[in-house]
Amino acid sequence: MTTPGALFDGRRTLSLDDVLDQYIEAFDGLDLAVGDVSDEAWSRPAEAPPGHIELRGVALHALWDAWIHERDISIPLGLTQPAEDDEIEACLVYAAAISPALVAAAGSTRRGILGVTAEDPQSSFVVEASPTVTVRQRHDDEIGDVELRGDAVELVEGLTFRAPLEQSVPQEHRWLLGGLAEVFDLAP
Repeated sequence: MTTPGALFDGRRTLSLDDVLDQYIEAFDGLDLAVGDVSDEAWSRPAEAPPGHIELRGVALHALWDAWIHERDISIPLGLTQPAEDDEIEACLVYAAAISPALVAAAGSTRRGILGVTAEDPQSSFVVEASPTVTVRQRHDDEIGDVELRGDAVELVEGLTFRAPLEQSVPQEHRWLLGGLAEVFDLAP
């Protein structure tokens, strides 16, 4: 069995220039893969951790994953992570949708609505969970089964179990936040 540290053992001897070169090469490969994707193609199905989802969801997963790991590096080093509003909002959308998407991918037919209202940056949307999961802008005065409110980064951290989610969630609707908890083998 390979341990997580063993995956990086061969890279520990790389110079900073080599690490930067590999990063640039990976970024250029990503740009080559998605740089010319048409508007129509973004809605085509593609494979991602929660199953077959739209290509835009795969890109959101990649952004969220990179953003989270950037935090993993910058925070312990005492560095301030750059705050790009569009990145934070996209990561919040993904973090709110991933748990219901994982529940749906497991075959659930439950239905529910997760409402999110965030600050810094301001964002308001709903995640409609059913056998398929959709995210859309919130309609005026629309209330979800679960309502999450607060700082966008804190909500991302809470939704992905990296920090406590300081929100009250009724027991009957905790499944809306439980899909990722099951993947991480955590209690929601």
